[in-house]
Amino acid sequence: MNPYQFQSEDFALSADGVHLLRNRYNFKTITYDEINEAVIERSAEIRNAPVTLILGILMVLFAFYQSRWVIGLFIHPEGTIYIESIVLPVIPAFLGIYCIYIAIRKGPMLRLETETKSHKMRLRSFFKNDQSIELEKYLAQHLGSRLCVNGLS
Repeated sequence: MNPYQFQSEDFALSADGVHLLRNRYNFKTITYDEINEAVIERSAEIRNAPVTLILGILMVLFAFYQSRWVIGLFIHPEGTIYIESIVLPVIPAFLGIYCIYIAIRKGPMLRLETETKSHKMRLRSFFKNDQSIELEKYLAQHLGSRLCVNGLS
């Protein structure tokens, strides 16, 4: 039997509070009394989005620079052209585009503010399973006016 009312990979909710999970085991419980503010909002799903975005842009720029060099090899051939020099721009380009994508992608998040720390948890699985309204009602029941919903439709 599942002791939680709502459960995702990162956290679960029960009458006791918010349970932070690792490998589906509770490693920390935040009681509802400890929560100063809870915000459901659409924001970046990764922690270091600006760093990831900058890294992605740098990789795409590197790939662009290297592809210009490879095109120059084809226009003015100077000996043999190795396959490594052709493949070199491709891998950083794909990694850079993926980094840019995950840095820009926004999804539903639950941000919990306590006295000492802020916790951000993904809500995508609840929105996929059409449990978002029930989750919001459950949190409103336990948190009252400390729950704020921003920018979700």
